[in-house]
Amino acid sequence: MARWLTWIAVIIAWTAALEFPVPQPEQMPAGEFIIGKKYVIGKTMHVGVYAVLAALSAWVAMPTRYRWVMMFVLMTHACGTEMLQEALEPW
Repeated sequence: MARWLTWIAVIIAWTAALEFPVPQPEQMPAGEFIIGKKYVIGKTMHVGVYAVLAALSAWVAMPTRYRWVMMFVLMTHACGTEMLQEALEPW
């Protein structure tokens, strides 16, 4: 049960992190570095967190024949959060 709760907590935290507005880099510490490397930092975080989620999906106790469901959920989450970011961008 703790494994499921960990997986769910990471999914919720990552969804919230993706959907909340981010302050402008100029207002943050090390803003100049962030401005120059924004694309690389963002994509590295995406790949890293989804790699962690994939590992956590393998760690969750689930019958082997249903493992594909976990990967489908992750793919759906990735696409869904991208679409939600586009929809929420004006706000």
